[in-house]
Amino acid sequence: MALPPEKIQERAIKAGIRASKRRHRRLKLEELLKLKIQILPNALRWALVILGLLMIVGAFTGWPFPRDNHQVLLGIGGGLLAVFGCFGVMRTLETVFDTIAAEGVGLILEGILSAIGHALGL
Repeated sequence: MALPPEKIQERAIKAGIRASKRRHRRLKLEELLKLKIQILPNALRWALVILGLLMIVGAFTGWPFPRDNHQVLLGIGGGLLAVFGCFGVMRTLETVFDTIAAEGVGLILEGILSAIGHALGL
């Protein structure tokens, strides 16, 4: 499930502003492309966390599998799903842009750089 370019741009702008404020200067293009953004949609992340927690509760209560070895596997699987949902999938902008058409990348980069410059007052 891929994010639309608008969401990628929004998340990249937030990450760029945070990084620029941390460094107290405008980012160069190479630094901007190395920023990591979350590519897993928030709704899917929430669904994974809730499903993982439900699996953990099911493991502790013995439902739907009454055998101990099934409960252990259900608990481990639920824990992995919950952790994966919490942390999600992070990719660098360079990796994300490899999957987008070339003209879209240029527009997104221009928007990100102008938004960062505007936010920092540069």
